[in-house]
Amino acid sequence: MVATSQTGTGLLTNILRHTIFGIVTVYLVFAVYEKTSTRSSVVEATAFVSHTRPASVAMNTTNPRLHRVLCFGDSLTAGTSGRQFFPYATYLESKLRSMGRRVQVQHLGMPGWTAPQMLEHLDSNRTGLRRAIRAAQNPGFSLVLLLAGTNDMGRGYGQAETVENILQLHQVNYDSGVPRTVAIAIPPSGYQSVNELARALAGRINQDLRAFCDTEDRATFVPFPFDFERGGANWFQDTLHLSETGNKGLGESLAPIVEKILQEIDSA
Repeated sequence: MVATSQTGTGLLTNILRHTIFGIVTVYLVFAVYEKTSTRSSVVEATAFVSHTRPASVAMNTTNPRLHRVLCFGDSLTAGTSGRQFFPYATYLESKLRSMGRRVQVQHLGMPGWTAPQMLEHLDSNRTGLRRAIRAAQNPGFSLVLLLAGTNDMGRGYGQAETVENILQLHQVNYDSGVPRTVAIAIPPSGYQSVNELARALAGRINQDLRAFCDTEDRATFVPFPFDFERGGANWFQDTLHLSETGNKGLGESLAPIVEKILQEIDSA
């Protein structure tokens, strides 16, 4: 297991400079989340978004049952890309619909949040996972995709604690009636590409998430679909967040996996 002390002061300092919020020159997302009313209102006002198309928009649906899907996590789920947002949920929904799936995909992403913060606010009005699940009716969520852990690494949480907190988020879904979850791997980044400790920690966390999914029939592990490439089209210039192209690629790559899970739910 990787303890906080093993990462070293240098590692934490550097990760503090390569943060998940990524909209200013010095990236500050790994700073302690300040629960001020102003910042909270900004997060809550933009966190829970539905991508449902108007009824007038024609859609080729070969699967008549409506499914509702939730993408939950931090700024990588919010789609933070500089001062813009390109949530992968948007592209996931579009791809699924082009495949004939009748689906609504929503996203709930809190920039800068760790898994412990997500667990602390399960029933919060606009940022709570459990509240969002309970609020979804007719139908409820068939599937929740979880992408978390990057901020936890930056805040100094070790391997065991990070994995345990993410698994608790999966359990919240099951306890709340969601039949299936997806664990998306912690993605690579510019910092991981040059720091062996950070890269190894992310790798071990992902291995543990995969092991959980191998023994839990309700969970599916998904490796991140592409590697880090400095200056590559998939990455924003902060080397941590995805570009519009990267978010589109992530969402579309998830569509066949989500479709397979929804087919399994339909046939259950």
